[in-house]
Amino acid sequence: SFFRVCLIFTPFPVFVVCLLSSPHLSTPPCSHFLFPFLFVFVSPSRKHLMGCCYTIPQSEVGIAECWGQFSELQHPGLHLINPISTRLAGRVSLRVRELHVRVETKTRDNVFVTMVITIQYRVLESEIYKAFYELSLPEQQLQSYVFNNVRAQIPKYDLDALFLAKEEIAKTLKSELEAEMNEFGYTIVQTLITDIEPDLTVKRAMNEINAAQRTRAAATDKAEAEKIAVVKAAEADAESKRLSGVGLAEQRRLLSWVCTSRSKCLPARRRSGKSRLWSYS
Repeated sequence: SFFRVCLIFTPFPVFVVCLLSSPHLSTPPCSHFLFPFLFVFVSPSRKHLMGCCYTIPQSEVGIAECWGQFSELQHPGLHLINPISTRLAGRVSLRVRELHVRVETKTRDNVFVTMVITIQYRVLESEIYKAFYELSLPEQQLQSYVFNNVRAQIPKYDLDALFLAKEEIAKTLKSELEAEMNEFGYTIVQTLITDIEPDLTVKRAMNEINAAQRTRAAATDKAEAEKIAVVKAAEADAESKRLSGVGLAEQRRLLSWVCTSRSKCLPARRRSGKSRLWSYS
């Protein structure tokens, strides 16, 4: 190779890397000083890195500082810096992140509920500087805004209406979070209310009410079925009696007709002196 690499270890977390010219090359001794020293420094807390080169992974943007002042944004790839004056202050992820917040509040009918809310957010690519320097703990800031907004909205609804207004509450929360977090370089992708948990005693009472309503509905249906059965039986009995009466009336009408016909035929037979055989037409 053309160069040798010498590592000089010191009691501090500093490694001095010297690029020396090869002794096989016919170069003057002064050429040894033409190659700069390369330093790689790792702080004990591992929060800052100073070195000659490093890489920024995909979906992240590096923040470079020169003498403690913002210098430039560094996009994914390999970067070379002056290790004495410039350092990589940090990285900002452009991926969508998710925050789960549990909020306990009270409804209009004085029922305590716990709302489970999921916030999906990310850094605006055009506002990376704000996201890194103006807001240190975005999760805590989002959580504070969620607490403030939800505890202002939930007391407007009764417990039963709260389950129906879940989508409306989520949309209102998203719009207000969007307005607040845009000032710090963040955008809200989606706001979801994933669960509404009433107090355990309230939940048991609601289950008992539902069970009682279902039992009452079942009893009503059963009584209605019995009523229908009784009515149908009575209608069948009435129809049976009606048909029986019709038959009896028809029988009596026929008997009356026979008697009437017999009384008309009897005097004529006596006058003719014929036999007493009756004929019926």
